[in-house]
Amino acid sequence: MARTTGCVVSLGEAMIRFSPPGRMRLEEATSLEVRAAGAEANFAAACARLGMQAAWITRLTDNPLGRLIERSVARYGVDTSHIMWTEQHRVGTYYIEFGSPPRPTRILYDRAGSAMSQLRVEEMDWAPIRSSLCFHITGITPALSNSCREVTLRAMEEARAGGGLVSFDLNYRSRLWTPEQARPVIDECFARADLIFCSPEEVSLIFGQNGSVEVVLDWLGRGSSHRVVVLKLGAQGAAAWEKGTMYRVGAYPTETVDPIGTGDAFVAGFVYGYLNGNVERGLRYGAAIAALKRTIPGDVALVTLQEVEELLTTQEQRIRR
Repeated sequence: MARTTGCVVSLGEAMIRFSPPGRMRLEEATSLEVRAAGAEANFAAACARLGMQAAWITRLTDNPLGRLIERSVARYGVDTSHIMWTEQHRVGTYYIEFGSPPRPTRILYDRAGSAMSQLRVEEMDWAPIRSSLCFHITGITPALSNSCREVTLRAMEEARAGGGLVSFDLNYRSRLWTPEQARPVIDECFARADLIFCSPEEVSLIFGQNGSVEVVLDWLGRGSSHRVVVLKLGAQGAAAWEKGTMYRVGAYPTETVDPIGTGDAFVAGFVYGYLNGNVERGLRYGAAIAALKRTIPGDVALVTLQEVEELLTTQEQRIRR
């Protein structure tokens, strides 16, 4: 029997994000803004902001950078007590240079040999995952190393064994592995997930499956025992499949300040709406929080449930006094 109460738990790496102010090029930057960032941490923070109990599990180096990450995530109300600390290895970093059309935003990673990439099955305390209401992980984590792949699959199994939902966001990163390397692992993750999130581009790249949104969703949904499959469609919104029924929601018009973390916010909003309603509500909450996230600098959706629900009830752009 599925759980009805408990904590939303995520597992994954966070890094230090450096970015020059405004649209400045990295090569001419004289200062850099410092933030903590990571898909699963972003998800946990957004869930906490929406009022859910949320915990984040990772492995961090016990130094100023590691402690900066922990404090940054904890301040949003996320339980960070399950973090594994080590005096070995390093904290991963990445650099983001924001562009404006036609110049794209570019990201430069420096994460090899990070503490999280060295995580092993025997280090894990499975209790918080086994007791979770919903366990969330992305395709970034198994891409970090062979040991992280083992941890990912075991964690998903532990969550299912405990009666919790398992949420998996494909989140493909070409700098971590090739489509050929990713496919067998993603297949195994899909087989263990209740909620699956991906984009049509990822499905095409990893599985070679193309076609309309309806065709891709039907192929993903009917090819497995997934409870729900969600396609993130960017400016076209999102669509979902559940037991042969398809749902769709449009995207809100947004003036983008910072697009990084939008997908993580969407997944958090979907999980909130789904746990407190159904697939349709999940899509609506996901679309609303994703739009709000794009207006906020940094990776985290620094919004409240009230703001999300205000956007859901009206699209009028009015000044709040």
